[in-house]
Amino acid sequence: MAWNGSYIKNVFSAIALLLSLCADGFAAGRLLTDTVLNPSMFPGTERSVSVYATERCGGESALLLCFDGDVFASKAVLDSLVANGAMPPVVAVFVNPGVVKDSDGAAVRYNRSNEFDALTGGMPDFVVNVLLPKVGRMLSPLGIGISANPDMHAVAGASSGGIAAFTLAWRRPDVFRRVYCSVGTFVAMRGGDGYPALVRKTEPKPLRIFLHDGRNDAWNPLFGHWFDYNQLMESALRFAGYDVAHSWDDGGHSIRGGIREFPKAMEWLWRDWTEPLSAGRSQNDMLQSLVVEGEGWEVADGKVEFPDHSLMKTSEGFVFGEKGGQSTAISPDHRVLVEAERNSDWLVAGIVAADGSVACRQRFYWLHNVEHCADTTVRQMTFDIRGNLFVATNMGVQVCDQNGRVRAILPLPGGAAVEAMKLIGDRLYAKSGATVYVRRLKTVGCSPSESPFKPVSQGQG
Repeated sequence: MAWNGSYIKNVFSAIALLLSLCADGFAAGRLLTDTVLNPSMFPGTERSVSVYATERCGGESALLLCFDGDVFASKAVLDSLVANGAMPPVVAVFVNPGVVKDSDGAAVRYNRSNEFDALTGGMPDFVVNVLLPKVGRMLSPLGIGISANPDMHAVAGASSGGIAAFTLAWRRPDVFRRVYCSVGTFVAMRGGDGYPALVRKTEPKPLRIFLHDGRNDAWNPLFGHWFDYNQLMESALRFAGYDVAHSWDDGGHSIRGGIREFPKAMEWLWRDWTEPLSAGRSQNDMLQSLVVEGEGWEVADGKVEFPDHSLMKTSEGFVFGEKGGQSTAISPDHRVLVEAERNSDWLVAGIVAADGSVACRQRFYWLHNVEHCADTTVRQMTFDIRGNLFVATNMGVQVCDQNGRVRAILPLPGGAAVEAMKLIGDRLYAKSGATVYVRRLKTVGCSPSESPFKPVSQGQG
């Protein structure tokens, strides 16, 4: 999305800030520039990237990634903060959005909103798999390296760059964990308005987040009111147990406030930077009923087999039938049969009669899918003894209540998609690629071969 008409004035303010800081005598670091051409996730695009290394950067430097280039006029500020010991020596990476140009060099497509506003994995994949390796090659001749510790990696952005900064850390907390978001576009542009709900439902991640916005921020009311949605984000983050701070002012959709708040945000984000970051405790009652505090996913030992069968009704009850059949699950009382619907975010629930016939089928369970793609895989799913349905999805294991609503999401490390899943006893297993993860839960799985029993009703909600 575009900046408003005060942008040029703000640029001059940023230059004045730079000059004043440099006049204080802080030593300038080293600046490198290059171009990234035609990455596979954004075909045909090109973009500029600048890398700035503050003084005293060595082989294990901290990292700050800024979207939209040096939008916060940050180089002199970083030199000052590093010199004062408020943050570690840092490599700042300033990356611009992609543009597709014709043979004459004229822009034929601007990719900024597509890259920055989406909740999908395109930009995180680009940063982790294309940009950071390139930055490493740029720094290598200088003898400078970036720490592999995600606690030492921060990301910042404003407007669409602000939501991009959050999305990068949200999807890849194994790589980035400190976030500065100014006038973030958490509105109905490319799904950003759905973030507050996802934050409330998802198991907390080890992130520290600073939000800034102005009460008069509504760049285009067609998409929603920026300030309203930033307040919703802050509320959701606090509910979910995150280490979050905010600064609200009376400004509009402008970079000026973001530049002003940048030094304070950096100091807050990097406070106690030698101490590890950890996930907080969510107030989500479903997560509290499932997650064992202090425990998470671990790589499973040994070979783990996953069922790949549909359910069949026999005289002995429900048993797994033909291998490769449609993914199904049966409720603990054997009264509700759930079937995956191909190319859909819905699961169909039907009522099982005494003779095994199924009637009253309807779309009942609805799943989150931020990729907005037709997921053609056959999801595996299973019930626990409480009547909650666990479903393998590209966002992790989603847990639905008896009324078909997702109440909890358990993402895999690195945001990997769950290709197969099973709940045996109190152990939840999830497979992604060649890796199988396992974790202990405060619930127990329900096998379809067990005698039927009725779980405690959750009411109609």
